[in-house]
Amino acid sequence: MINTSIGYSFAKYSILFTANQEYGFVRKIQGTGKIILQILQILAIIKMRSFYLFIFIMILENLYSYYFYRKHYKKKYNYIVKVIDRDKNIVKDMKNLFWHKIGTVVVHNTDFILLSKFVSLSIVGVYSSYLIVYQTLITLIGILTSVLTPKIGIFVVNHNKEEIYEYWNKLYSIYIFIATIFIICTDILIEPFMNLWLGKDFFLSKLSIMFILVNLFIHLTRGVTDCFKTSCGFFDDTYTPGLESLLNFIFSFILVQKIGLNGVILGTVISNIIIILLLKPILVFKRCFNKSGLIYIKDTLKLFTQSLISMVIVKILSSKLSFMTQNIISWKQFIIKTIIIGAISLSVTCIIFILNKKELTK
Repeated sequence: MINTSIGYSFAKYSILFTANQEYGFVRKIQGTGKIILQILQILAIIKMRSFYLFIFIMILENLYSYYFYRKHYKKKYNYIVKVIDRDKNIVKDMKNLFWHKIGTVVVHNTDFILLSKFVSLSIVGVYSSYLIVYQTLITLIGILTSVLTPKIGIFVVNHNKEEIYEYWNKLYSIYIFIATIFIICTDILIEPFMNLWLGKDFFLSKLSIMFILVNLFIHLTRGVTDCFKTSCGFFDDTYTPGLESLLNFIFSFILVQKIGLNGVILGTVISNIIIILLLKPILVFKRCFNKSGLIYIKDTLKLFTQSLISMVIVKILSSKLSFMTQNIISWKQFIIKTIIIGAISLSVTCIIFILNKKELTK
């Protein structure tokens, strides 16, 4: 409780610094604090064997961040004057945002509840192992999203809706480009990675992995649209998280009883396509860009086609290379294969996206 309270006490500083495009400073403080204090936690467990000391060091981590945030604030932001007046829209937006967060929590936990009820706890463990990789990739692109958010906010304030739409289009292309490379590499490397990490007993079927990759692709590409939605102050679509949760539960509940694990993942895929891939971006286009949802669908289909072509080409190329078809029995081989697949994916995707851009500019 003390640790959580301290976290709330300095949240305003990280929000202020990030909004002022000092995200690098925020990450530096958070990163150095985690490295130093997690080393201390490891020592506390190994040498002292004390769980209480382990928890106490968590409090020190927050105090570390608070000290440096406070010091930076006093040095650079001493001109800020506290006022009594409050913008009532902030409270309204926070209430709306609360429902969005609740919807996210419900969607993310529905799958585990249904799997434990209708399939087995062992499947939950296997599925969770794959989701660790899933969440890692989302976290990586989340860093890019955090850096872009304040830049997008400033751009939205200073430009008209047509210029904002053009900016979205450029950034969306970049997100699709990055997501394509991530998906190609994950598709080819996930099985040897799981084999080296946990063994063949933790393998999922090819169909399950395909559904997971579809969900991953949607979540990797949604970040930029969410940034524009937030920057434009569009939070009052409070029915969408509830609808997403409901659709996810209904489809997953029906399908899990017919096809087990694949039914749960497919139910999430369906709700993600309807809400995250279609409904929310279409609403953003209407509210933030004053454009038809058909324009969004056209732009998305164009970029998704490029992405799919890149995936197919890399898959064919990798199947032709003898080294790619060999079993990976060591982490050294895995790293080498990762570098090769990454280079091939990057090259092919670059060529496809550049050729399409030149075709559009003719």
